[in-house]
Amino acid sequence: MQNKVLLIHGLNNTIESFTPLQEKLNSLNFDCVIICLPGHGGNRNECPTLEMALKKFDELLQPHIKCDYNVVAFSQGALYFQLWLNMQGKNRPQKQVLLAPALSIRFFGIAEKIISAMPRMSIIPSQTPKKFRKYPFLFGWEYKILFNAATEFIGLKIKVPVPTLVLIDPKDEVIDSTTLKKVMDEENVRLIYFSRPYLKGKRPGKHHILFHPDYFSQSDWENIIKTIYEFLKT
Repeated sequence: MQNKVLLIHGLNNTIESFTPLQEKLNSLNFDCVIICLPGHGGNRNECPTLEMALKKFDELLQPHIKCDYNVVAFSQGALYFQLWLNMQGKNRPQKQVLLAPALSIRFFGIAEKIISAMPRMSIIPSQTPKKFRKYPFLFGWEYKILFNAATEFIGLKIKVPVPTLVLIDPKDEVIDSTTLKKVMDEENVRLIYFSRPYLKGKRPGKHHILFHPDYFSQSDWENIIKTIYEFLKT
């Protein structure tokens, strides 16, 4: 019997950019479904607030959590899922893998003040590589939702309710890996660093990308897949 895995992408990622990870896990006898985050499908403006986004996120998850399942979530997707877990007393996953989760954003205090002061319709060019991004730019309100979600997570001081594997590049440009280690310092959480010194010449944000083989050596890609596989299977 195949093991169900929900793949959850990050801010401004396309579904297609997670296909290689999906196909690789499927080849290892997992049954992977990619969950499209609110605002990343056919209607960008469907959830202009965090409350609406989390409600929509729950609706998107419900059809897939009727039976046992695991989760592999990246960046904002991982953040949304932690907030969702805090609201759920049942239908939780057996295990979760968090790839560069947006639970400890670099220079959060300064960045949050800047984002809060921006007009909602400010246009901010996306730093996500073109191959992986849904939109060429993001609005101020989309970043506001991200920072509101991060603020809510910090305020909750929640415990991680399921066995968790956290993978992070120590040079991640978005996530503070040192703070993340403190945030996720719990008995049922395992944190592993993936260093990639060969990521030279690529655009800023390269160390944040932990979901696509283009940003790994072949051996490291096989290694991170093996790490995920062994954690979910054990």
